[in-house]
Amino acid sequence: MIALHKITIAAAAAISIFSAQGALAECVIAEHADFRGGVGTIQNNDLVKFFPKEKMGLTGERQFKREFNDASWAGKVSAVEPKNGCMATIYGPWGHRQIREKTSLLAPDMNDKATGVGCACK
Repeated sequence: MIALHKITIAAAAAISIFSAQGALAECVIAEHADFRGGVGTIQNNDLVKFFPKEKMGLTGERQFKREFNDASWAGKVSAVEPKNGCMATIYGPWGHRQIREKTSLLAPDMNDKATGVGCACK
């Protein structure tokens, strides 16, 4: 009985560690450079559009499993950090661009102009 109890505890600990590591598979967006101001998290396989449903029109978003709308981020994304092997796809007037590394300040043509961000992780 004691051996079974130890195995159960070890299995629970392994699941907790695995879950904690999986939680890091995300993309972080921030309102201001250097991740100041408001910060948001986009989970793996999610796309967040930053405009009302009646104005949807992003192309290429079929790669994402879930889609959300949050107009409060419209014109506010200045920094992006894909974590743990993730890639952020940023949509805007330029089309879309993919970011694989922490970017503390988006390029001038992208800064505060994103219409959506998707996150895809390995």
